[in-house]
Amino acid sequence: MEDAVLFLAFPVSVISMFCVIIYVVYDLCLKPKFLRAKLVKQGIDGPKPTLIMGNMPDIRQIKCKELASDAVPYDLTKSLSLDCCSVLLPHISQWTKQFGKTFSFALGKTQFLYIGDGELVREMSLCKSLNLGKPSYMHKERGPLLGKGLLTSSKEVWLHQRKTIAPTLYVDKVKNMFSIVLESGNTLIRSWEQLVDTEGGIADIRVDDYVKTFTSSIISNVMFGKYEAAEKLLFSKCRDLMEVSGSPTVLDGYPFNRFYPTKIHRQQWKLEKEIYWIIQDTKMKCRSESESIIQTLVDGAKHGELGSSTPQQFIVDNCKELCIVGMEVPGITAIWGLMLLALHPEWQARARAEVLEVCGGQILDAEKLGKMKVREERYLLGQNILGMVLNVNFMILSVLPPV
Repeated sequence: MEDAVLFLAFPVSVISMFCVIIYVVYDLCLKPKFLRAKLVKQGIDGPKPTLIMGNMPDIRQIKCKELASDAVPYDLTKSLSLDCCSVLLPHISQWTKQFGKTFSFALGKTQFLYIGDGELVREMSLCKSLNLGKPSYMHKERGPLLGKGLLTSSKEVWLHQRKTIAPTLYVDKVKNMFSIVLESGNTLIRSWEQLVDTEGGIADIRVDDYVKTFTSSIISNVMFGKYEAAEKLLFSKCRDLMEVSGSPTVLDGYPFNRFYPTKIHRQQWKLEKEIYWIIQDTKMKCRSESESIIQTLVDGAKHGELGSSTPQQFIVDNCKELCIVGMEVPGITAIWGLMLLALHPEWQARARAEVLEVCGGQILDAEKLGKMKVREERYLLGQNILGMVLNVNFMILSVLPPV
C-alpha cells in the first residue's frame, strides 16, 4: 500500500512542479511580452524592459544621473524651473522626450501605459463603461493600505460602493456638517493661540500635524459621530500604516514582493489587523449614531455586489479608505494653502478683509462661505488659491493673525 502511494506521489509532485514552473514563466515572461506586443501593434512603444525587473534598472540609472546633476552648483542667472515632473519623476520626463506623450513601461512584471496627451485623457474620462476599471496591482500590491474599497474596486462592486457612499456626501448633507468643521477649527485655533502665548507672543509652529489632526477630527465625527476613541486610535494607526507603506501607487518592481516577510511587510500586516479590529469595535459602539457613514456602510454590506470581500471586509476597507482620504487630502491642501498665503501677504489681507466683510462679525456658515469670491481679474491666481483655502480651511483664515 505504501509503495503504491509513493508510486503515485512522485508523478503528482513532478506534474505539480511542472505546472508551477509554467505559471511562473507565463506570469513573469510571456504575459508581459504579450501585453507589450498588443501596445506595439497600436503604435505605442516605450523603453525596452528587462526580463524580470522591467524598467526598474533604467529608472534607477536615470535617477542617479539626476542626483549627480543636482550636485552641480545652480546657475543663479537661469530662471527657476517649475517643472516638478522632471525633478520627482525624471524617467517619465526623459521617456516623454524620447517616445512622445504616450508610451509604455514596466515595473517588474506589471505593464504601465503612460498618457500625457490631455485630449486623449479627456476622451477617456468620458467613457462611462464599467469595464474601464482600476488597475489590479493597487489592491494586490497595496492591499494593507488600500484594501478593496472604492479607490481600488471595479465594475459592479465599485458601482455598489459608490451608490452606498455617495448619498452621505451630497451637498445638503455636507452643509449640515458645518458645525463639526467650526468646532474642530476652533480647537485648532485655540491650540495655536496657546503655543503663541507660551512663547511670549511669537511662535514657530510646524502646522503639518496640527492641520491633519484638524481634518481627522472632522472626518472622525462624520464617520463615527462623537465617538472620540475612534479619532485617537484609528487615525493614529492609519498614519502609521501610511508611513510604513510609503507611496500607495508606486510599485517596488520586485516579482511577488508582497509575499516576502520583510520588516516593512510585517509592520503592514500587523497594522492592518489592528485597524480591522478597531473598526469592528467602533462599528459595534456606534450603533446609536444612525446618521454616521459607518452605519451606511453596515447597511450597504447587507445587500448588493460585494465581489470577493466579506461584509466585514467591505465595511473595513471602505471605512479605512474614507478615513485616510478625508484626513490626508484636505490636510495637504490646507497646508499648501497656508504656505502660499504666508508667501503672499497681500492674499492674506484680501482674504481676511473678505471674511470680515461677508461675515460681519457673525459666525461663518455654508451660505456665507458661498459668497466669498475674489472679484478682481488681476488676482486670478490668487482667486483660485483663496477659493481652495476658504473651502477647505476657512476657520484658519478668519481667526488667525497675519503670518
